[in-house]
Amino acid sequence: MKTDFMADYEPDPHDRTYYRRARDDQLGWMIRRDGVDYIKLDRPSKETLEPYRPNNWIEDREHRTLTDIQRAQIAFAADVKLCSLLGEHDLARREWIMMSDAERRDWIEEGPSDRKERVDLWMAIMEKMTGHSR
Repeated sequence: MKTDFMADYEPDPHDRTYYRRARDDQLGWMIRRDGVDYIKLDRPSKETLEPYRPNNWIEDREHRTLTDIQRAQIAFAADVKLCSLLGEHDLARREWIMMSDAERRDWIEEGPSDRKERVDLWMAIMEKMTGHSR
């Protein structure tokens, strides 16, 4: 990180160097506050900083693809929006977290089956992001 002369620095998303915590694989990126290097954990809701200690953090050089569950969540979110536009308001109010494990597993493996538009959307997302097809 080339910020020795700056007391505070946080890179733009495309300039971040990501690190994984060695003990539990948590992901974050390097920032500087008050002249001290920290790892800012990749969290959606609140800022969490950990002091940067080289022995505790490993630069994440490996590009990791999304998991099947993450891909399915993206397809599900797109399906919710599509259902809203198609006038399927009950389906548009669904939430991933409110589904049972069996329903989520079925969504991951099969997607929707009732309308061609929904099936096509699920297949397009799953195939493009994974090469998976049904």
